[in-house]
Amino acid sequence: MSLTSLVAIAAIAFAGSHAQAQGSYKKELPDALTKVAKVTESVAAATAQARVPNGKIQGVELEREKDRLIYSYDIKTAGKTGIDEVHVDASAMPGPPRCRLAGQGDSDCSAVAVGV
Repeated sequence: MSLTSLVAIAAIAFAGSHAQAQGSYKKELPDALTKVAKVTESVAAATAQARVPNGKIQGVELEREKDRLIYSYDIKTAGKTGIDEVHVDASAMPGPPRCRLAGQGDSDCSAVAVGV
């Protein structure tokens, strides 16, 4: 296993514990889409949280967008206007799920503010 893979796994594990500790948030996860998703919502939440580590997830929606199945997270960071919208590929396997920020390419997962 490469160092990059180990770092990604550690980040997801850390973010996952943070996501669970932050409490509940609004979830729109249609059963029909949840059944075909290859990435669970908890793994996707950890991936999204790793992109905005100081933010708090406000909500998630599992949806088809441009023929892709994605989890779309709204993440609010205290002291910052607007929200960060992070998309996590729900069909990505194997390995860590791919993510992108709304309006950005798949390879760019640095945070951007939307709705400012």
